[in-house]
Amino acid sequence: AQDPRGTPHRPEAGSRQSKRRGAPRRRPMASFTVARAALVVRAHAGCGPAPSGGRRPSLSAADQKPGGAGVRATLGRLAPRRAPSPAPGAASVVEAAALDADVDTDALEAFLDGLKYDEKGLVVAIAQDVDTGAILMQGFADRTAVRTTITARKATFFSRSRQAQWTKGETSGNFISVASIHLDCDKDSIIYLGIPDGPTCHTGAHTCYYSRVDGAGGAA
Repeated sequence: AQDPRGTPHRPEAGSRQSKRRGAPRRRPMASFTVARAALVVRAHAGCGPAPSGGRRPSLSAADQKPGGAGVRATLGRLAPRRAPSPAPGAASVVEAAALDADVDTDALEAFLDGLKYDEKGLVVAIAQDVDTGAILMQGFADRTAVRTTITARKATFFSRSRQAQWTKGETSGNFISVASIHLDCDKDSIIYLGIPDGPTCHTGAHTCYYSRVDGAGGAA
């Protein structure tokens, strides 16, 4: 900027404008997109920090076996209808998951073998919106339900009351198209990260977790 006499204007030291000029530029938040050519399904043993440099090393052939550092299941190609950009903090870290192209039966079974099922053969299964990070619903899944989720790419669970497998949306049409599956560090809980086709809750709400508890008294 210039003053009326044409002399360039210099902000006073310590002014807000001066501080803005001297401040380093913020780096844009790294965006995460699901690859259109191949969605990757990975399971990593443990949940410690990544090595220095930020990214965990890719899995070698030696890792792709039961008891190895991890397992990569190659499961078929899928082009999502849009490239999701999850909210910060959402379960979208690439290193944590497992879903890709062309079904490799051995790798898939090794992945399923690595899950820690409870005494009833179940793991906790949580569905999460890949776009917003919202938790959509929580259920349980047995080995068959997880396998179906991977091969059909629709969130599938096991009903403890009906003792039967069911796919979310098979009645309502509101499927959850799964982009990736994430494991917790104990491998007894999984997240289906995906795109809901409509309301998830039977009440018509986007998520089953629509009730909020406020105050010390716990009033909803």
